[in-house]
Amino acid sequence: LQRYADFMDRHPSVGFCTSRVLTQYNGIRTDTSLPSAEAMRRMTFDNFLVGNAQIHAQAFFIRRSVFLKYVDFEMFAKRYSLWDYPIILTLINHTKFHQLPIYTAVFHISDESTTMTRSRARRLKYILGQYNIKASFIMKYGRKPKTLARITYKFARDMYSIAFARWYK
Repeated sequence: LQRYADFMDRHPSVGFCTSRVLTQYNGIRTDTSLPSAEAMRRMTFDNFLVGNAQIHAQAFFIRRSVFLKYVDFEMFAKRYSLWDYPIILTLINHTKFHQLPIYTAVFHISDESTTMTRSRARRLKYILGQYNIKASFIMKYGRKPKTLARITYKFARDMYSIAFARWYK
């Protein structure tokens, strides 16, 4: 946390930081995060909408003033099934960000969670929740036609995977 705070103190224009995160599944840790320079290049609003960029919530470090100015957490919690995704989409539109080249967290993948489930109903709820967030932010900020086409394709692919139980390996 001190490394985050020190960086933010030195860079007042940066509104939020993240770090690299290790992924653990079945007791095995792997480095699935991108090097910081590559992650920074990919962290655009369009890439977050399409799913080509990610930030793990356990690695967020958000400047309080930026959070209070732009994030309506109560509204996000009431309106959306996920709260971290709309926070990222909001902040990426309003402030600079940075990924520190250090590891600060481990993302544990379990066999049954919100994002990884064998339940068709839970998977459908998760997918529809994500697309509800995407639609809200597209309506608010607009998007490039290419991004809209990619989101439409991914939605069709996700619906197919749910219909034929093809998402879980």
